[in-house]
Amino acid sequence: MATAAPPVATLAKPRRRASFRRRETLTFLGLWRTLFYVAVIVPVVAKAFIWKAVFAQDGGLVNRVLGAFGGNSNIDWVLDHPTAMLVLLLIWGYAGLGMLIFLAGLKAIPEELYEVARIDGAGAVRRFLTITLPLLTPVIMFQLVYGLFLSANIFVEPVLISPGLVQGIGSTVPTENLTVNLYALQRIFSDGDFGYGAAIAWIFVLLLLVVSALVFLSGRFWVFYGKEQHGR
Repeated sequence: MATAAPPVATLAKPRRRASFRRRETLTFLGLWRTLFYVAVIVPVVAKAFIWKAVFAQDGGLVNRVLGAFGGNSNIDWVLDHPTAMLVLLLIWGYAGLGMLIFLAGLKAIPEELYEVARIDGAGAVRRFLTITLPLLTPVIMFQLVYGLFLSANIFVEPVLISPGLVQGIGSTVPTENLTVNLYALQRIFSDGDFGYGAAIAWIFVLLLLVVSALVFLSGRFWVFYGKEQHGR
């Protein structure tokens, strides 16, 4: 005896629910994307002064939170923990851009690969190691090189979050936050040693080029561009 086929409307309901869940997820992704990326578009001067206000010794948000939980609420972050302030400022200011790049790489991975892996019985860890991570290696390569040059160009942030900005570059930046760029400028403009400062800058540029070349050369062993490139 023949069995009646289910109505078309019954088959369409799960698809509409799945589509609704997908739109809801994308909406939340857009919200998080905006919250993370807003720090990238804020000028670096504004970010630095916001950061100094948050970590201020008197009335700063961080000290207030610590005091509310029974901790020390009189910490001078600018003088006692300058490197921690600088690292957190750089993470807050530039992590949004890297997040967008990784999201673009994740969206470029075909969904069919995950569906086939699920049919074959692959779990979440297996799918990540065999699909997500290999197909994200070009993005990881780009982030490595971009982050290398971005960290080499750190100059304004250590000056802006340092105490006593009116005293000049040589006397405002703590020793812990003295980058190569700042040290070269200190030797040139504060000490008047133009030759030594220029030599430091050129050696630093050459080191960056060497490290970048090594990263690109190592990419042939771990970056996955597709079967066509690996077959050559």
